[in-house]
Amino acid sequence: MKPEILVVARGWAHEGWWGSFYPPDLPPDWRLPYYANEFRGAMIPLRSVLGCSSETARRWTEDIPAGFRFFLELPAQPEAAKMLAKLQALHKHLSGILLVQGSRTDLSPLEWRELLMPLTGYPLCLDAALFPHGPRGIGHLPSGLSVSWPGGARMPGGTLALGRLKPTQSLRALREQIAAFLAYAGGGRVSLAVLVLDGQPPDIEILRQARVIGELLGS
Repeated sequence: MKPEILVVARGWAHEGWWGSFYPPDLPPDWRLPYYANEFRGAMIPLRSVLGCSSETARRWTEDIPAGFRFFLELPAQPEAAKMLAKLQALHKHLSGILLVQGSRTDLSPLEWRELLMPLTGYPLCLDAALFPHGPRGIGHLPSGLSVSWPGGARMPGGTLALGRLKPTQSLRALREQIAAFLAYAGGGRVSLAVLVLDGQPPDIEILRQARVIGELLGS
């Protein structure tokens, strides 16, 4: 069974989208609902998480339509659970968490367990950059984890696969990339496969093309 595929941007408050994607006269507070009118999800970058208040999180939930999905970057450090608690308003709209490089890279097995246990109510992925040679020696982790693609390995039983969409102007290359990701996600029997496009700003046309290709390949 093919997983559901979703193509999203990493962040939506990109200055480079003014006048190209966002109308020049669009108020800053309207950027998220404008984006959410066309796309069905977004990754909240770590920098936005660090600067987000509980009031801002509540306002974000008021700006999105039903079915819109948030994905959240949190640092792989013990403070991650406190950051998530601050964003309580997002919880019912949160479809996954990506743990990224934190201030420490030498967490012990016990520290990993203490970090992950408060987060296991959500689908979790580990950024492949945390484990450049594969997640060796972390068999103590919950079985619901997967490693973000491309990482060369994934934990079994995960419900979410996250991948980075590499920008390309070739539709064939874009299709091949998305097909490879779907094969990776399907091999892990995940239910939701999410490709995230980054950039300064993310290329909105590539995002649109990838969304259409993903919908065709996933149907």
